[in-house]
Amino acid sequence: MVQLFLDHGARLGEADSRGNTCAHMAILHGHFDIFTLLEGAAVKRQAESAAAAAAAAQQATTPVEKSRQEQRGSEAVEATVSAAAAMAVPLLEARNKDGFTCLELAAAAGDAATFGFILDKSRKQNWT
Repeated sequence: MVQLFLDHGARLGEADSRGNTCAHMAILHGHFDIFTLLEGAAVKRQAESAAAAAAAAQQATTPVEKSRQEQRGSEAVEATVSAAAAMAVPLLEARNKDGFTCLELAAAAGDAATFGFILDKSRKQNWT
């Protein structure tokens, strides 16, 4: 069902009256599979937006038009990257109205499995 909503453009950043996003709710209820779907949708949308901006820049015909499109395209890519950062990163870092991120909610609930899942998702590999 979640995939169906995502396929039809469900907005990942929407929040309920307490400020909890779909990511907060998936994490709160231990639905790691749903969180992974949400994360995949955020990445897919980022890639689609970047591809659309690049395609628009390629369609220009005159040098002046091409220059304008490239400028718009780079601005669109920057906006897309910002939007993707505001979509993908906040899946874990978005704060609800109480100021809690998904990680902080898991910690407050004392949910070690969820806490570990989030740490695995948010870790950065510094070397190989």
